[in-house]
Amino acid sequence: MERENIDSTIKTMNDVIYDYFLQNYGISSTTANGKLMDSYKHKSIKELKAELKTLKSQKADTVEIKFVANLLRKKLQRTDRTCVGNGNSNQTVNHDHWIKASFWGYVKTFLKNQPTSNPTLNKNTCTYFFKKYFSCLNPEKLFSIPSWIPSFSSPKVPFNLDPPTYQQVTNVIRKMKSSASPCPLDQLSIICFKRCPYLRSYVTNNT
Repeated sequence: MERENIDSTIKTMNDVIYDYFLQNYGISSTTANGKLMDSYKHKSIKELKAELKTLKSQKADTVEIKFVANLLRKKLQRTDRTCVGNGNSNQTVNHDHWIKASFWGYVKTFLKNQPTSNPTLNKNTCTYFFKKYFSCLNPEKLFSIPSWIPSFSSPKVPFNLDPPTYQQVTNVIRKMKSSASPCPLDQLSIICFKRCPYLRSYVTNNT
């Protein structure tokens, strides 16, 4: 019965939120006309940034602003992929940036053929170790770290078990993309939490 009440409450909240956005903001179309395509398709990234800044400051048509923003985003993504694919030297590459942009692309480009990233153990040692330990059906057996795995020092700062504060929840929500998929557990979009601060208080009080 409790589960049914929760499902019913979540469904009601979903309906209220999406009905509100539908009635007040409607549905936007991302289809651009030929005039916009001709006006911006040959502009550089620098020019698109300047155009977008001008359009926002002048409170221009929303369709045009969205078109320029999407076009700029696509050009930036193509530039990122090109730079990663070219395999620039390690002195000129911002590794933190490329790891965030494309982790596996970074691994294939910068780590796959680097001799310094190879493990210190050989293939036979690794195969024997994992075959031996994965074949043992004994969940109570303590794991013994082999000598060829480097040891790490103990953490200097104890793990914080305190629940997140309202500000921490807010910071996480702000960093999430509005285009992210809804949560698979309750099908709530992150847009709901971005637009409704009360939901953040509810999350904070129930963690």
